[in-house]
Order: sequence, then C-alpha cells, then structure tokens
Amino acid sequence: MEKRPFQQHISNEDTAKLPAVLFEGPIVIVDDEKQVEAACRDLASSPVLGFDTETRPSFKAGVTYRVALLQLSTPRRCYLFRLNRMRFEKQLVKLLENKAILKIGADVAGDIRSLLALRRFRPGGFVDLQQLAPDWGIEEREAGGVRCFRLWPHRIAGEGFFAAAIRKGGQRGRPLRPKPRKTLLAEASRSETAELSRWVGQPDLMRFARIGDSLYGYYATPFADIRSAAEYLNTLHSGICMGQMFGGRLKPDHSLAMFHDLARSAAAETPLSSDEALHYLRREDFAPQAEAAEGMNLMTFEGYALGWAKRIGNRFNNLYPKSQMILNK
Repeated sequence: MEKRPFQQHISNEDTAKLPAVLFEGPIVIVDDEKQVEAACRDLASSPVLGFDTETRPSFKAGVTYRVALLQLSTPRRCYLFRLNRMRFEKQLVKLLENKAILKIGADVAGDIRSLLALRRFRPGGFVDLQQLAPDWGIEEREAGGVRCFRLWPHRIAGEGFFAAAIRKGGQRGRPLRPKPRKTLLAEASRSETAELSRWVGQPDLMRFARIGDSLYGYYATPFADIRSAAEYLNTLHSGICMGQMFGGRLKPDHSLAMFHDLARSAAAETPLSSDEALHYLRREDFAPQAEAAEGMNLMTFEGYALGWAKRIGNRFNNLYPKSQMILNK
C-alpha cells in the first residue's frame, strides 16, 4: 500500500472543504465498579484513545475540587467514568500506565495531576496536543496567572490569532445591574429597510438598525439580545456596517463588501488584474482595463471582493479604506 506524504500545511480553502465530523457512537456512563472491567477491556483493544477529565468549577480563591469524570473514547464508543461515585479501579490504572496505548488530549499534564490526587500511578502513552502546538506555529504564554495562545501570522498558514481565557477570582457577590442607557440601536425605517435589503442575499434573515449616521445589519435571531446588551454595555462593535444613506440610496461601507452574504447583483462588478488589484489595495489612482459602470462598483480579483470604487464620468474614485491599505511597493 502506497504511503501518502505527510502534508505540512493546509489552506483555509482546503479546511473549508473537509467534512464535518460528529461522534455518532454510543456514550456509556460507568458509575459502578462492576462495569469497569468490561469497559477497560474494550478500551484496551484500541491503539489510540481520546482522553479528558472534568472537575467541578470553583468560584472561590483557594477552593478546589477533585476530578469528577474521566473520559476515554475509542473511535467507536465513548466511556464516562464517574470517579466521584466510584473507586479509581486497578483496571483503569493499568490502562493509563500502558505505554502501547496512546491517550491523546489537551492540557494532559493538568488532567494527570488531578488523577494523581485520587491515586498514584505512572502515566504512560500520553500525548498532549498543546505540546505539539509550537511545531504548528502556536505559542503558549502565561502572564499574571492568565494563559494565552498566540498564532503568529508569519509561522502559520493564516492571518494570525490571539486567544485567552480569564476567570474572575474572589467571592461571588450580587451581580451589578447598570441602569439602562438610551437605546442605541434604532430600527431602520421601512424605506431604509427596503434599500438595505437589496444589498444582502437573504434579507428575510436580517434586521437593520441605525447607530448615529450609519446603518447596520444583524441576523434576526440574536438581534433582540444584541439590542438589549447595547443598552447596558459599552458596545465597541456589533453587526455589519452597511453604510450611510444619501437621498434614499445606500453608500456602502467597506464592511459590506467583505460580508459573505453580500448580494453581488446590488452593484456592478469590475474585475481587476493582479497589477490593478495591487494599485487598488495601495489606494492609488488607476483606470481599470475592464469597463467600469457609472456609479458604485465592486472591485474583484479572481472572483473575490476587494472593496468599492466609484466612477463619476471620467473620474475613478478609489474608496478602499486608508487604514487598511498596503504600504509595500
């Protein structure tokens, strides 16, 4: 059988084509010592297991709880061992010490420490996905007790990313409820909604609102919650900025050009060559070889939307945002 070469990188486009994976096997809850032997026998027949633990969360400083649940899974069946209701049996210890069976998880060291608090054993065959992260260009750091992950754009096939999870310590007090402020999201008028609906592919799924001089689009399902939160919280950004209205017509914002459900029929499209696309992204003046329609045009490159430009007679206005233009020549 021919071995396929290991693929070092995968593009965002290839990732999007991958099928969604859902574990459809049975989930077996083990909370009796009599069930442990059969469960461990089944688990030992698989060379690779998924591994995780769950512990009751603590919201008080210095208060911790013992691990309550051990999860071990084969590709066919998942077992949940309720360690808070049963003993940490020898069969489980033998399985966790077996170096020939890989147990794969994230933050494995923390899970093992929790299990060692219940019973001493010699962990074997564990693989921590977070230890593999540096090989994938992911950097893990800790500052002030806060763990964070940096995905540097020059080390990964992507744009870069930062993630951190923070939990407030101390005792839980009565939640503060700030007084509601003036409603910021005023629903768009009927005429504004009619105009905005032309610019989205599925207008029935959208709601539109005005914030100041700009109009925004929201999916209808979370709109009520977003509107309610905006009355109590200082909301920096929400929704898709559609643009501003002038004489009953929308002057589209750059965010709308990037919206995945933009109705491409709402404005004329002007395809650009590679050199023209670079001129456009540098916010330089240029005249595209393809004939541009009078008025607003969506600039595209190989079918991908780049932003807006407006033709007024013989003049061609580049509307790409100055804050996002590329500077290299």
